[in-house]
Amino acid sequence: MLVVEHRALAQHRRRGAGGFSASATSVEQEGLRLPPVKLFKRGQMDREIYQIICSNIRVADQRIADIKAQAAALSVGKARRTEVRDSYGDDTVRAAIAELRTRAASQMRTFIATIPEGAHRAVAYIDSDGVVNETLEIRLCGQRAGGNLVFDFAGSSPPCAGPMNSVEATTLS
Repeated sequence: MLVVEHRALAQHRRRGAGGFSASATSVEQEGLRLPPVKLFKRGQMDREIYQIICSNIRVADQRIADIKAQAAALSVGKARRTEVRDSYGDDTVRAAIAELRTRAASQMRTFIATIPEGAHRAVAYIDSDGVVNETLEIRLCGQRAGGNLVFDFAGSSPPCAGPMNSVEATTLS
């Protein structure tokens, strides 16, 4: 059996008390926080979770419309996946996915090869983290060694009190 996962990622705006707060010092001050929950179960929206979300965001009708649009995109993806699988079979779809991965890796290797060997440095500054009035420095050294890229943030400012820190998952993405 062919297993395919569908995802629809989005950043929803204007939640909680006003979206991004430059003076937030804790994640609770940044708006609505929910643990991973299923808003849709067997194709139906969970009304309790829906009410929790609506009670904690501005312009709830617009934000819920965005969420429903994401859900609709996933439904279309599921239908298209089923059509492709039914038309071509699991083996052909698996082979096509493998070919796409191979081509993507080849294209990335070709692009990396265009980057000159050696270290490439950049520095960016943020005036303040919104809590402590000190300049933050972000230093990046990108280096190509053969077919690999290495990104080093050594020398950057340490984590700050305000909401300007980047969690590992965001930095890696």
